[in-house]
Amino acid sequence: MGEFLSIQIDTSDVDKALSTLGTPLSKALIRKFENHGRRVVSRARRLVPVLSGDLQASIGFKVIDDFALEIFAAEDYADLVEFGTSFMDAQPYLNPSVDELQPALVDNLQKVLDEAASRFSR
Repeated sequence: MGEFLSIQIDTSDVDKALSTLGTPLSKALIRKFENHGRRVVSRARRLVPVLSGDLQASIGFKVIDDFALEIFAAEDYADLVEFGTSFMDAQPYLNPSVDELQPALVDNLQKVLDEAASRFSR
């Protein structure tokens, strides 16, 4: 398989600070990333143009190191559809999905962090 299109949401810069809060926080963050990943994939699958269905089926996500979410389309031509070519207009599906739903992820992560901070400060 060739290269695939991938968008990462990376929050690793807060890794050290959050590591002091332990496993429950890590599990809560992973759950939020997984829920968000499913929502973005669902949205992208609705937006992607469908001929054979292969590109649509190749859209997925994975949580990386508790603090990053990767949304991807694994078909070799995924980037050509997303960004277009000199012969074909762009038909974006990943970037719009990430952009539309990213504020909800930030809000959800903030709630988890606020809750952990309040428990930690008691």
